[in-house]
Amino acid sequence: MSIAFSELEGVINGLRDILSAQQQLATTRSQSVGVKLTDSLQLPSFNPDDGDDWQFFIKGWERVVGLAGNINEGTKLELLHQSIKGSGKKIADAYVNGVKTSYAGLKEYLQATYELSPQCRRVRVLKRYNSLRLANQPSLTDFK
Repeated sequence: MSIAFSELEGVINGLRDILSAQQQLATTRSQSVGVKLTDSLQLPSFNPDDGDDWQFFIKGWERVVGLAGNINEGTKLELLHQSIKGSGKKIADAYVNGVKTSYAGLKEYLQATYELSPQCRRVRVLKRYNSLRLANQPSLTDFK
């Protein structure tokens, strides 16, 4: 009986060593990319009304998504959409409510938008809104 107990104790100590090494490795990796290691990852948020920097946000976003591992494309799209706040939310909504949406498409759309001046940004959103509105209106052939 004492032999089985000592073997079990050895296995438990071995598992503790492995878990300790894994935790230390995860902590080192998370610190190297500037993310605080907790039980859950907190997504960065982007609010253009507060003067947030797009480049800083998207780099932080990519780091967190990289740490999270394999994530479904639709999940990435929704998480990125939820990370946008303020007036940027309306811009993200204009893309997400479109017909063909993708994570890469939303990222490119937001990147192109926030590299523009505020006046150009308004024009782009207005054009997108008008195209969606016209696309959703019934045509004469729908009434036949």
